[in-house]
Amino acid sequence: MKTDVATVSFEIAQVSREHVLGVMFPKSKATAYPSVVAISKGADRYWEAETNGLLHHFAAFGRTPEQISRALAVANYANTMTAARFYARGLPLVDLGRLYESLKCYVQSLSCHDPRAHCIRVVRNSEDGFDYFVPCNLIASRWPTWKISRLHPASAQDQLQAMAVEAGCDWCPNFDATGLKRADGTDRIEHHQQNVIEWPSVDDSV
Repeated sequence: MKTDVATVSFEIAQVSREHVLGVMFPKSKATAYPSVVAISKGADRYWEAETNGLLHHFAAFGRTPEQISRALAVANYANTMTAARFYARGLPLVDLGRLYESLKCYVQSLSCHDPRAHCIRVVRNSEDGFDYFVPCNLIASRWPTWKISRLHPASAQDQLQAMAVEAGCDWCPNFDATGLKRADGTDRIEHHQQNVIEWPSVDDSV
């Protein structure tokens, strides 16, 4: 099948919306090329197309540990294949270091009896001094460098989602910004609920 780069880029981007990760790469003289092709052929979806006279490979990886392991391997080999492009949630991913870190974090969560034990951390917010359930291990590891501010016009959950975008982990199936909650008075999290944090009121008379 012959097509153009814009068309195939759009196609793999769309397919990535229904998978954890999508990747496209051309035929290459890189030493890793045969291995990457072999690994990619085991993806949930795999196809080939000729683009501008050059063979391209396309793969979309699912959410099982085996699929994520394949995605990790391809991401690792991609360091030697500069023309490889990755997509998640319909958008291109440009930072392979962050991609690899978030993929590894996700596959670690799949090895846990309860993924929440891996993903959720209790972190003190330097903005207001309260402890929060932060539903992302990667973001929590960067706290308080990235703090939630009550002075910000965006909601606390939207601030967290923006942090995930910057960290390169917003694609993660486990990530749910609505899981951000104040930890005081809560000893269990059964489900992430659609709640909006109400910041403590400020007494202007003080």
